[in-house]
Amino acid sequence: MTNHTDGTDTNVIVLRAIKAAEDEETRARGDHHVSTNRAPSDHDVSTNRAPSDHDVSTNRAPSDHHASMSTNRAPSGYISLNESQSKVYDWLCRRGLNSCFNQRMISDALDMPFITVRRAVDKFEDRGLIVTSYDRERKMFDYRFNTDIEIKRSPTDHHESTNRAPLNNSSYNKPTTDERVITILAEKIEEDPDLSFWRDRNLSPHQVVEWMNETGIPIELMMASLKHSAFDLSKNKKDRPEAYFAATIKKARNYPRPAGFVSIEEQMLQAQKDELERLRKLREEREEVDREIAFEKMLADPQGDDYRHCDAQIAPINRRSLKRKQAALFAVFCRDIYAP
Repeated sequence: MTNHTDGTDTNVIVLRAIKAAEDEETRARGDHHVSTNRAPSDHDVSTNRAPSDHDVSTNRAPSDHHASMSTNRAPSGYISLNESQSKVYDWLCRRGLNSCFNQRMISDALDMPFITVRRAVDKFEDRGLIVTSYDRERKMFDYRFNTDIEIKRSPTDHHESTNRAPLNNSSYNKPTTDERVITILAEKIEEDPDLSFWRDRNLSPHQVVEWMNETGIPIELMMASLKHSAFDLSKNKKDRPEAYFAATIKKARNYPRPAGFVSIEEQMLQAQKDELERLRKLREEREEVDREIAFEKMLADPQGDDYRHCDAQIAPINRRSLKRKQAALFAVFCRDIYAP
C-alpha cells in the first residue's frame, strides 16, 4: 500500500471520508427533523419579513465540532506499521470503519501465525488506532477506527495497490473475507462426499462465510461442523436445516459430532489400515511357510552341512525324543541358517 500524494495513507483517507459522510448524514437527519416538526409562525408566512436572528444563525460558520469531522483535520498522532501489521490493518479496513473480528479469523484469512496477528492488534489498541470491546457471547471483538491516527508503513511494504475499490457508506460495515477462503469453501462443498446433504440444498460458500463472521469459527472447525450436521440432519429431519445449523453453532460454537458419524476420510483411512493389517498377516504367513519348507528340506538331507551344523549345537538332553530333537534343530536352524 503506497501513500497519497500528501503523505496520508489511502485507507486513512477513505475511512475519514466515510466518517465525515456519516456525520453529515446524521446532521442532515437532525436538521430535517427540526424543520418538519416546528409549527409555521405568522412571521414565517410573511414574504417581506426581515431575517430574524435565528435565520441568520443558520448560515453561521462551521463550529469547532463540525470542523473536527473534516477529512483535512490534523492528526492526533501516528503509528508505524511493518509488513505483517500492514496486512492486518488492511484486512480490518476492508471490513469498514467499525465492524467485528476475532484474531483466529484474521489468522486464517491472511495465513498468518496467530501470535503475529495478536501482536499487531495489541499495537493498534495501545496506539489508539482502534477502540475495541469484547462480546463474550459472540466471542468477537467489536471495533471502531480512530481516523485521527496517521499511518506510516515500512518502505518495503508494497503488498497492496492504492487502486483497490474504496469503502462506501452502503457497504463499509458488511463483513468480508479473503477470496482464498471463498474458493476453498466452494471446492469443499462441491467435491467433499461428506457434504452431499448441503450440496443438494445448494448451500452457498458466502452463507458459510457469513456464519464464520457471525460466530468467529475458523474454517477447519466450520468444515467439521458442516460434515457433522450433514450426517445428523440427513437422519433427523428439520423443517429449516440452515436455521437449525446456524442456531446450533451460535450457541455451541460448533456442531457436535453425532453418534455413529464416521467421515468418508476416516472410512478411507480405516480401509487402508485394514488392508495394511491384511498384507502384514499375509507376509508373516508367507515367511512362516517359506521357513517351514526350508527346514523340511534340511531334515531330508541329514548328511548336508546345514543339518550337521544344527545337530552339533543340540544339547544331549534334547536328544531324548524325536519331538524335542526337531524342536531344538528348528531353533538352531532359525538362528543360524534361515535368513528370510
